[in-house]
Amino acid sequence: VGMQLRFNTPDIQQKIATGLFWTELMDWAASNYLLGASSHAGSDTNTSPLGIVFGHAYSILAVKQVDGLQMCRMRNPWGQGEWKGDYSDASPKWTTRLKQKLEYTNTDDGQFWITFQDFLEHFRSLHVCRIFPKEEWNQVILMGGWDKHSSGGNPTKPTYGRNPQYSLTVKEGGLFVVVLFKRDDRGTGDNDESPAVNLRVFKTDGQRADARSKLLGSSGTFDYANSVTAEVQLPASKHPYMVVPSTFEVGQNWEFQMRVYSKSKFEFAAFSAPTFPPPGWSTHTLNGAWDENSAGGCIKYPSFANNPQWGIQVSGNKCRVVIVLKQKGTVFPIQLQLADKKGVRITSLYKHEVLGDSGAYAPREDIQLEATLPEASYPYTLIASTFEPDCEAAFDLAVYSERPVKLVSNLQSKKGKHIGAQQVSQDRLEERRQKRQEMNRANSMNQDEDEGGGCTIL
Repeated sequence: VGMQLRFNTPDIQQKIATGLFWTELMDWAASNYLLGASSHAGSDTNTSPLGIVFGHAYSILAVKQVDGLQMCRMRNPWGQGEWKGDYSDASPKWTTRLKQKLEYTNTDDGQFWITFQDFLEHFRSLHVCRIFPKEEWNQVILMGGWDKHSSGGNPTKPTYGRNPQYSLTVKEGGLFVVVLFKRDDRGTGDNDESPAVNLRVFKTDGQRADARSKLLGSSGTFDYANSVTAEVQLPASKHPYMVVPSTFEVGQNWEFQMRVYSKSKFEFAAFSAPTFPPPGWSTHTLNGAWDENSAGGCIKYPSFANNPQWGIQVSGNKCRVVIVLKQKGTVFPIQLQLADKKGVRITSLYKHEVLGDSGAYAPREDIQLEATLPEASYPYTLIASTFEPDCEAAFDLAVYSERPVKLVSNLQSKKGKHIGAQQVSQDRLEERRQKRQEMNRANSMNQDEDEGGGCTIL
């Protein structure tokens, strides 16, 4: 299993600063992993002033710490062309003791010693190929993929939980190496752009993971590499852990292969998505729209209160609800918010009143909100808003609940007047009409100015 570690990424920079990267490099060399490095980008017909070929791969033959020096023995696969800096063949820094300890020989064979600091400066990435002998390591391989329904995007997306998930049942605690290999289209003529991907391992007590689940390990930042790896120490557990491979963007299509290696006993299997809604849940569906009167924009606009709003009335014990909104036609940045407004329409909103939302505004075809609602004598208020006013689009709304709830289509305003989800005041309508007239006049003036050679027609 191979991995590429770029020195300029934040996680590697942190490991370099703390000394952990050198420790890991020493451990990999001691474990007989195959190690290599890539020099900085450029044509391999050119070399740096200190002899390193640009755009070239070098092998790492040894990693040693001697007399306080961190040293790497490297080889140019061409068999010639060596490092010309400190501890090169011509360097005055060599001592008899150091030569003996590192078994140094002065030959022009493409091999050379370089300090770890110079290595980090003159190379851009490390390549590590791990060997997992079958007689020592247990291994499970599964095929999988993302499609427009199961590609839930990165953990900042409310749809993250849709990503394919795998249960990892650990019978004996130990080190687990989880690897994702993307489908490799190089040389096939397929022009689809390979997605940036990531692996995460969660503790969820056997349930599907979402972005709020307890994270135990990951492959680091999202990467376009052909494979990403997550290593994590896991104790034996009654419930399986959840492994979630994800693309950075939502709705991407790509195939992959999952592999898990460990010297401990384990089981690894695809975790089926539960049927939704679960058996026994209630469902309310309705059609709605944002139009010139009800597309009020986000809360920074005075027209925010004009957005479609509904009440959700809960009776009895607390009730879990899942609310899904799907846009039709043009896709605008939208959001769902559920708030405790004591049974009235939302005109203003404070953090302590918000019971749940669908995440930040984003141009998504569908959004989802999940919340657990306590019993109340009044309906909770649900608002569906566009980020900008005047964004007209139709949508379908579905409210799923573990017990029957009442969906209220008309909510009372604070003044006691009932305002429908699609209604606004006559004053607001008149204000909008005047604004459109002003815009039309301004557009006409701009057109006349262009046609009149710079003359403004009043």
